[in-house]
Amino acid sequence: MLHRVPQSKVQHILVWHSIHRRYYRRAIECRDGLVYISPFLARPSQGQRPRIADQWARELRIALTASANHYSPMDGAMLVAEPAGSDLDSDVAELVALSRALANLDKRSQSRSR
Repeated sequence: MLHRVPQSKVQHILVWHSIHRRYYRRAIECRDGLVYISPFLARPSQGQRPRIADQWARELRIALTASANHYSPMDGAMLVAEPAGSDLDSDVAELVALSRALANLDKRSQSRSR
């Protein structure tokens, strides 16, 4: 029988399928955000090496500023921070690397402004 409300919040938080669902959902939400912002990113030129997380982080900051200032997007959506494999764990590993690069970029910019 399907229940709309779990028996207890603690049980709901600790249930394995609930944890997996939240993990999957967070990865999908991150990808959705990257698809949304990708039209504001510069397109790679032919023969250019794949970007690493630090490069994506710098470009994402520029794209977020452009979006916030209501500039027109350049093109359609593109894949940002392509994972090495085709599984969820590879995708999450790439998203985590991008997240860490963004956090490090913020730390460096804050230390320069002091």
